Amino acid sequence: MDPIEKNILEDFQKGNKEAFGLLMEKYGNAVYNMLARMISDREEAKDLTQETFLKAYRNRKNFHGDSSFYTWVYKIALNSARDYWRRKKETYPLSDADILRDESSQTEQLVMERLDHQMILQAIDGLEEEFREAVILRDVLGLSYQEIGNLTDVPEGTVKSRISRGRHRLREDLKMLHQKREG
Repeated sequence: MDPIEKNILEDFQKGNKEAFGLLMEKYGNAVYNMLARMISDREEAKDLTQETFLKAYRNRKNFHGDSSFYTWVYKIALNSARDYWRRKKETYPLSDADILRDESSQTEQLVMERLDHQMILQAIDGLEEEFREAVILRDVLGLSYQEIGNLTDVPEGTVKSRISRGRHRLREDLKMLHQKREG
């Protein structure tokens, strides 16, 4: 860790709001992007990003530097996403009519692409939490197995297993959704 960031983190731990602002500025977009991909709702992701940083500030004394601030705040964000999913406990109520009413879907190809995208989101949303987050963290956000293990507090082998099983279930769910759409 470079000396400047170390000083910022020390100031943050003491409650310095300027240091906190610098950390929000540096990591805010990354946290928002992760949350937006995890929950597929941009407005809710904005709220959860604010909630994440508020939790980080309130719990700043719990940051001991064992991991990077990035990993620590990502873990808080991941827990916020988990809480969101526990509260939601449902999949997207999408219908073809909703998608066809969208003004940006003016051609058949765009409609089909949108349907495919929505099917993928629906299938991801339908995965069990441990598989959903592992697949999103790896395949959408591009985190390494080790980074995912650090975030989720599970061994790297378990991460690989969850990703493999999640991908398998995702393929099966997408086949089923595609067959329903065609049938």
